[in-house]
Amino acid sequence: MIWPNQVFGLTSQVFYHKLFAIYLVRFSLCKTWLKKIVNITSASKKVEK
Repeated sequence: MIWPNQVFGLTSQVFYHKLFAIYLVRFSLCKTWLKKIVNITSASKKVEK
């Protein structure tokens, strides 16, 4: 027999793992976007000069 608190612990673990995965994906996406923005701004600054 599985106790309710065991089930809750498992589901919360899975939930936190999903949250962490989503956070990692978003963080990596933000990093790539920041790099793109920095590249664009530095390129435009070079053009201004």
